[in-house]
Amino acid sequence: MKVNFTIFVQAINFFVAWFILNRLLFKPAIKFLKGEELKEKSLSDNIHTKQTELDSKREEKQKTWEKYQAYFSKNCPVVEPQGLYKIEDLQKEPEIIDLSKQEIDNLKQHMERTLVERLEYVRK
Repeated sequence: MKVNFTIFVQAINFFVAWFILNRLLFKPAIKFLKGEELKEKSLSDNIHTKQTELDSKREEKQKTWEKYQAYFSKNCPVVEPQGLYKIEDLQKEPEIIDLSKQEIDNLKQHMERTLVERLEYVRK
C-alpha cells in the first residue's frame, strides 16, 4: 500500500466536513432535543402535580360527602310508615265531607304552619 498525497487531502476534507456538520447540524439538533426533553419533563412534573391536587380534592369532597351523609342520617326527620292500602279500600267511593269556608281556612293555616315547622327542622 502506497501512501500518497490524496490520503492527506481526504483526511483534511473529512475533518472540515465533520467540523462544519458538527457546528451547523449536530450541535443545534442536540440542543433542540435537550430542550424538548426538558419541556417534556416539565410537563410530566406539572401533570403529576395536578393529579396529586386532584386526588386530594377528591378525598376532601368524599370526606365532606360522608360528613353530610352522617349529619342527615342523624338529623333527618323520622317519617312514620303508613300502613299498606288494601284493594278493598281503594275500590270504595271516597267520602265527601262538607266543610265551611272557615274550617277550610283553618285547615290551610294549620297545614302552612306545620310545613314551615318541618322545613325549619330540616334546615337545622
